[in-house]
Amino acid sequence: MKELIEFIEQLKNVEKIQWGGGKQPDGTIQFPFPLYPFEIHKFEELFFSSELVDYNYGEKMSEKNWWEERVMENDILIMSQEDIGTCITAIFRQERFCDGTIQHFLENGIIIKLLERLKTLLLD
Repeated sequence: MKELIEFIEQLKNVEKIQWGGGKQPDGTIQFPFPLYPFEIHKFEELFFSSELVDYNYGEKMSEKNWWEERVMENDILIMSQEDIGTCITAIFRQERFCDGTIQHFLENGIIIKLLERLKTLLLD
């Protein structure tokens, strides 16, 4: 898990996410999609090979009302490692249904706050 917190600075410094798709040279239109940089893909790969992955994230997210971003963000300071895993799993799984979700949670700082909380828990 310590490898995950090493991504804090890298994720803080991710440039604005570029988007692909749109009108193609042949005139066809492709749905836009985010072109996430290597750091995000590497973080995702490492996260999903960690013990933090929560395969029942949906139930817990609903139970805690964390689908409401404001509630999730307000609870970060009291989250356990398991809770952090639930939230990060949900963010990455949401990306499958809504392109740009990861970008949104990077821009609003929630992914970084979750990792900083994880860092605090690991160092205590």
